[in-house]
Amino acid sequence: MENKEEVVSDSTGGEKQVEKEEGLLEKLRKYCDSDEMETEFSTFAQKHFNVFVNNLEFSMHSTDDVPHEFHEVYSEYLLVFEAKLEGFLTENDSSLLDFREECENAIDKPGIDKFFIQSLYAAIEFDFFVEMMIEEVRKQQRAK
Repeated sequence: MENKEEVVSDSTGGEKQVEKEEGLLEKLRKYCDSDEMETEFSTFAQKHFNVFVNNLEFSMHSTDDVPHEFHEVYSEYLLVFEAKLEGFLTENDSSLLDFREECENAIDKPGIDKFFIQSLYAAIEFDFFVEMMIEEVRKQQRAK
C-alpha cells in the first residue's frame, strides 16, 4: 500500500506528521476520478447516445415503462464496470471479497466519505445508471 502523511495531535497537545497507509477505497477513489475512467465513461455514453437522447424526458420516478434498450445498455455497462473493478482489484492484490469487507467496515467509520461508498453500491443499481446516462447525454449535448 502507498503511504501518505497525516497530521495528528501528539501527547503534548501539539501536532506531528505521521505516515498513514492508503487503503483500498482511497486508491479506488483516485482510480475512479482518473482521466482514464472519465474517458472510458464518456466513450461508453457516446456509443449509446442514441438510446438515451430520444428519452431525455424519461424519469425512473414516472409510471412509464422503462425502454428495453436501457436494460441492454445496462447489461453491457455492468460487464465493463465489473471488468474495470476486477482489474483494479487484481492490480492491488485484492479480491472482490476484500473490497466488500472494506466497504462494509468503512461505511460507519468517522472520516469516511460515505457518499463515495454509497455511489459504488449505486453504480450497480439500474435506476441510478439510467439517471446517470441521461445526465451524461445532456452534458454532451450542452458541450456541442
